[in-house]
Formats: sequence, C-alpha cells, structure tokens
Amino acid sequence: MKKSLVLGAVLSAAVICGTAFAQEGEADNGFSVTFSNELGSDVVNITEDDTTFAGMYNELTAEMYSERVDVGVRAKFYLTTDEDGKPEAISLRDEDDEIDFDWFAAFRPVDMITLGLSTDFFTAGSYLVIEDDNLSKGALGSDGFTVAFTGIEGLTLAATVPFGFDETNWIDEDITDDDGKTETRHFNIGFGAEYMFRDVISLGATFKDVCNSDDFTFGVYAGIFPVEGLSIFAGYTTEDDDGLCDVSGDNLVNVSVLYEADSFSLAADYLTSDKMFYAAAKAAVSVKEIVEVSATGTLNAFYDKDDAEEAEAPEQLWCIKPAITFFPNERNEICIEADFAFTNDDFDSICFPVYWKYYF
Repeated sequence: MKKSLVLGAVLSAAVICGTAFAQEGEADNGFSVTFSNELGSDVVNITEDDTTFAGMYNELTAEMYSERVDVGVRAKFYLTTDEDGKPEAISLRDEDDEIDFDWFAAFRPVDMITLGLSTDFFTAGSYLVIEDDNLSKGALGSDGFTVAFTGIEGLTLAATVPFGFDETNWIDEDITDDDGKTETRHFNIGFGAEYMFRDVISLGATFKDVCNSDDFTFGVYAGIFPVEGLSIFAGYTTEDDDGLCDVSGDNLVNVSVLYEADSFSLAADYLTSDKMFYAAAKAAVSVKEIVEVSATGTLNAFYDKDDAEEAEAPEQLWCIKPAITFFPNERNEICIEADFAFTNDDFDSICFPVYWKYYF
C-alpha cells in the first residue's frame, strides 16, 4: 500500500492551506509537478458459461502545484468490448457509457484564501483506505466553484456552488413530479469546515443543498492518528446516492482503519446504509520495498433479501483478490492480481487485473 495515498487523505485539510503543497521532491521555490500513466486490463472475464476478453484502459494524471496556483487533470480512456468480448470502440466513455474525466484548478490571491474550480477538498474522515476513495458528501468543495478560508491555523472554512458538465445550478427551477405537483428548487449552495488539531485528530462537517429542504444533507467526519502508523477514518452522512462501493441510501456510516509497519500493513473498510453494506479487509507484506504481496477480501450485501430482489442484485457478493506488485525502480509499478467473485454461495466469475504504472 502506497503511504503517499494515505498521507494525502490524512492531510486533506492542508490541500487548501495558503501555502504550497508539501510534495516529495518539491523544489525549493514551492513548485512541483507530478505525472502518472497507468495502462491496464482485467485480461479475461471467466464465468460458468463463457470466457471473454475484458478490454483495456489507459489512465493519465498530471498535476502542478505552486505557491499561488495548483492545476491538475485526470483522463481515462478505454478499449471497450461488446457482449461477446470483441473489441468495439476506443473512447473516454466506459462500458456503462460514463465519462471518466476530472480536473481542478485552485488560486490563492492571498495566503488565507483559496479560490477553486472543480476542487473537492475532501475531509479526512470521509476516506476509505482500501477503496482509495472518499464519500462524495465528505467534500468541502464540489465540481463547481469553491471559496476556502484558512486564516486560522488548523481550521478550514469553505463555501461551494456545485455545477459541472452534466449539472446546471439553477437560480430557481420549477420541477413537476409524476403527480403533476410543481415546486420551486432553489439555488444549490453548500458549506463545510474542518479542523486539524496537532496532526492527531481532524474533525469535519459538510452541509449540502442548504436552500432546498427536501434535498438538504449533512455529514460529520473524523480522522484520528493516535500513534505512528495507525490511522482511523470515520463519518456519518444523512444521505448519499453516489454509490461508492455500490452502497447508497440514507444514514451512511463509514469506518476505515489502517496500520502500517516497516514491512507490512493491515487495513479494513466498512460502509453501510439502511439497506446495504460493504466490508473489506486487506493485508500486505513488502520485501525490501521491491515486491509487495497482498490479499484483499470484500463483501457487498443487503440486510434484507427483498431489498436485493428489488435492486435486481445478489443478496451477497464476495470477492477474494490476491495480488503481487513489483516496484523495479522509483518510477515504475507493475501489479498482477486475480479476482474471484461469488454470489451468495455460488461461483460468479474470475478475472485477472494487471497494470503497469509509470510516475514521477
């Protein structure tokens, strides 16, 4: 498990401080550039009935940080396949017709103010270690415009106006439901705050869509770092329909724990709503920082069988993922994995994710 990933989550509040990011290899003048390119594939999908080619992907990420300006872009394109596994198209859209593209730009006119476009600024406690992702409602910012104040040490205050390529923030919009009832949806604005105390505990809260009572949501989050190597992330969100780890609904609770020693790490994720949950555990051992051997197990499940049938999903989906990752040098990473999936007590599928990642 790359420690830099966790460090980025632990110090998420520092992302919008009025100083430059602390990047490994950063120049003395506060300027740094990071780049990565990942080429990968699940190789083949094997089920009881068929074996098909799984397609390929290439993901490119480039980021630049300086004292006053930060910018970044991430784009992922795919070689998609048809239902028979035959190559079908090369596109920025995946097989679910979703565009996998993200970007951000942030400007600090003065040290204590950050103006951001498409800047998420996630709270530390919204992080899931194994999934390496954050709950969407745990963001102080949004895909739109965000203003953050960091004039008090350890404290970040933010206001955000969401909008994006597929989302328009109407000042006032009349919406008619299926019963013919019309109501006015007001301007969507959100607020958030996070406080980091002595790099030991981070407390955050977010408030989304505060002008619309039917859509208003809030979340509270905490990151706790009691001793070296131990990180605990936890949060509660009233509602989240983003579907992270295939979990959505009301009253989301997330807990994630990571313990890292010199040559091994242990991690666990748990995310639950009223109807479903996701749980994961991972153990990894590194050998001379050249090879890492890991095993991950995940479970997606519904609490009630009727809810699974309504969602047209299995009541339980188990996955076992042994993997080996090679680090031949400081700029390259190669991973070979096998994913075994089971629905309830029955075999579902096998695939073999592999990737080569180059970065600096």
